[in-house]
Amino acid sequence: VMYAMKLGDEPKGYVEQALWSETIYPNSDDAYVWSSPVLGRSVSRDPDTNSSWVDDMVFIGITDVVSGGADNSRIVAFYTNQTRYTNNHVAWQYPPTRDYKSSDGSQFGTLYGSGAIDADGTLYWGTRCKGFAYRPYGKDRPSTCGEGGGNSTLVALNVSTGELEWKIDLAHGTSGTPLITDHFVYVMTYGELVSVHRTNTRNGTRGQIHGRGSLF
Repeated sequence: VMYAMKLGDEPKGYVEQALWSETIYPNSDDAYVWSSPVLGRSVSRDPDTNSSWVDDMVFIGITDVVSGGADNSRIVAFYTNQTRYTNNHVAWQYPPTRDYKSSDGSQFGTLYGSGAIDADGTLYWGTRCKGFAYRPYGKDRPSTCGEGGGNSTLVALNVSTGELEWKIDLAHGTSGTPLITDHFVYVMTYGELVSVHRTNTRNGTRGQIHGRGSLF
């Protein structure tokens, strides 16, 4: 369940008011949130009146598995305004359920690290299909991405709609939060640092790997 609460004045920090809650996985008893929520904003528009407004949003990465052990993780975006969105705060989820491969779930990969948002309204998030085999993590999540070609990936999503802008495969997956610079996104995998073009430049296009640096 996702809870939104208003905290009281410091230094006590008590819960002054429960604003809203949203059930995310009503039929799952094996869903986890390993990463910290990400805060962002999007521009929404009413097609009938052509009016627009800014929505505050929160993005969370949820790890889950289906009964066969295949990965069923996803990123879920919520609107935070409890007045405008009274019945449903979910803005979108990725991957969308239409992309699921039968009983193999989302095949997206475990979301150990958090996401990062750039100034252009793109959300970057990295995944890992298998559980960790290195200390200090141990093999805490042995699930795989299932049958059908699931991979550990870095995805770039539109903050407002959740639409995929691009993605790349990460051979070993990642457990960290992407680092954003002017033209690149950096992500730490196992044994190397990978840089990806965030913008189109004369040296590369968006979503193209710029370089890799081995740490060992």
